[in-house]
Amino acid sequence: KIILPKVENPDDVKRAASILKSTPTLFQVQIESALGLAEVNEIAKSSERLDALIFGPGDFTASLGARLSHIGESSEGIDIYAYPLMAILTAARAYGLRAIDGPFSDISDLDGLRKSATRSATLGYDGKWAIHPNQIEIIRHIAKSLPVGYLLLVKEHPSQKVRGWRKISAYLPVRSIIWARKSLSSVLSGSKVTRLPLCSEP
Repeated sequence: KIILPKVENPDDVKRAASILKSTPTLFQVQIESALGLAEVNEIAKSSERLDALIFGPGDFTASLGARLSHIGESSEGIDIYAYPLMAILTAARAYGLRAIDGPFSDISDLDGLRKSATRSATLGYDGKWAIHPNQIEIIRHIAKSLPVGYLLLVKEHPSQKVRGWRKISAYLPVRSIIWARKSLSSVLSGSKVTRLPLCSEP
């Protein structure tokens, strides 16, 4: 996989795909500017070789002219990242991509990192960048402690009157995943279940 920084339009992705057309490389693109965010939906559907959208908070806030002390940290009472995080996540989910949050730059502020990581994990982000070894375990712990989203595609049992496919969303604590795997077959006896994780498992 290759990370493409500062992607601002679909042509950026298409050019990279053309240059590397002889390889099976997948791309993770960084949304790091106002223009990139404005084009995020077009970017998300620009190539079948896209794997993930990554939010780049540092250069993004610079492109807005925002005045922040540290990358990834909102000012008191102003959550400057609420809109871009939701816009990127929505585009990623709409087109079957992973969504990854960018870094929290103040490596001495572990409480701030916890808040930042908890926010993106709660929204449904699949991961978050770390820029220092001390940040890794905190991010992992938060990802494991929150519920994990599942999309279940259930094929109705032939004996039921209503046939076809229907979607069921379920949110389970990570500690319940093993139990759920064993129980689903009995709860949905006779049905075919395909589990598609919406968040990374530990």
